[in-house]
Amino acid sequence: MTKRIVKPFLLVSLLTLGISTAYSAPSLPSVEFLPMTATNVQVSGENKIFVEYRLSNPSAATQRLKLSPTLGVTQLLKGEGVCAEKIRLAPKESCYLTLQVDARSMAATIQHGPTLCEASEGLRDSTHCIQPQERDRLHIQRLSAKKAMLSIKSRHIRYPALDKSKKIIPVAFAQLCPVNLIAGTAVQFPITIANNSTTVTAYNIQASNLPAGVTQDASACAVLSPGKSCTILLTAGATAQSTVLVNIQGSNTTTLSILIDVVPALSPTVQEGAETPPNQAWQGGTIYNINSDGSSGQIVANSLSVTGMNATPPQPGLIWGNNTLIGPNAESMSDGQSNTTAIVNELTTVQGLPLTSYAAGLCTTYTVTDSCGITYNDWYLPSVDEMTTLYNSYTNSGILACSSTLGNGAEVWSSTEIDPLNAYQVSFMCGGSSPTPGILLKSSLDPAVICIRQFSYSSY
Repeated sequence: MTKRIVKPFLLVSLLTLGISTAYSAPSLPSVEFLPMTATNVQVSGENKIFVEYRLSNPSAATQRLKLSPTLGVTQLLKGEGVCAEKIRLAPKESCYLTLQVDARSMAATIQHGPTLCEASEGLRDSTHCIQPQERDRLHIQRLSAKKAMLSIKSRHIRYPALDKSKKIIPVAFAQLCPVNLIAGTAVQFPITIANNSTTVTAYNIQASNLPAGVTQDASACAVLSPGKSCTILLTAGATAQSTVLVNIQGSNTTTLSILIDVVPALSPTVQEGAETPPNQAWQGGTIYNINSDGSSGQIVANSLSVTGMNATPPQPGLIWGNNTLIGPNAESMSDGQSNTTAIVNELTTVQGLPLTSYAAGLCTTYTVTDSCGITYNDWYLPSVDEMTTLYNSYTNSGILACSSTLGNGAEVWSSTEIDPLNAYQVSFMCGGSSPTPGILLKSSLDPAVICIRQFSYSSY
């Protein structure tokens, strides 16, 4: 939502001619502002911060706009998807308005804007302007340099330009991806705070406005020396809570903000209970198995290498490997991660085979980066037992629903070796009971490749 600003205009009555003329104001620009970073922030000393909005044009008309000047605020024009100096948005188009705020040149506070004014042939028409609604406007305060400047170092925090450049910009605040605390568990979530000041020691740093039931241990942040970091530990309560904006601040520091969700505990494991797993997107894939602690388990990759002669249409798959015996380190029935490591060490590190030429190697090349900029690259080829658990989810819960893509009866490689010539595979039969692993030549191109990874709440 945006609030449109119309400066007073002059009505002219042509009394001398005896004519009454009504003035009709032209239509105002139609642009929506979506904050991509915090907009209520503090900046101190000689620091610079960055604020970003996503501008979109919901109307059926092309919008031509230009940023109205604000002391200390500069529009940045480089980067993928950023708005040009002369903004031109066709219907349904969008761009990123990236602003740099310099504490050295700004006023004591900025409590308005950014203001975009209609531009015609490169000239600003200052009578037709818009800015975000009140809560999304710039609310920036310049602080005394005597306050300690804090930042958040936890992995769930992304900086404004991360989505476009994949590089972290060292700014005084960060855009937040919500922290998911799991209700009813004793798992502590660490929030790491850094004191970026060079001379000011920070005192009594703690979180405020926490969701109901959430507790904190901020004892490590009672005194934080310049250049050092500390950790606040958050623990969820018994029940789920909606998203809350939490502030983190010391008695002599800047204020940080972080979004926190308290989500329900995950369902029990397939192996230990009869309940269906949640089929929940998480950490780069889909959960198919949850351990009894309710906060760890296994995830299957969303982008599967569905190849093999049982796929639709049939196509050559990948070999398990050559006729080299990897040995005991690749023979585990339960630990696909150690199997995969041993296979890659032998076939690629020692023999020089490309990772993408065999099943286990392909899984190690798979990476997923989520919307918060976190990359998950620890995928591996499942062992026989892990593949069996995945099979149970496949047939019973629809995690990998029987489909014409994978194919009923498709063979899928496991990472468990048998001997120099053979390895185990598992056949995925729709509606079948737990499968008996099959023996297959390592050189076979029939099986598909499916990759998984371990997850734990504490690794988020």
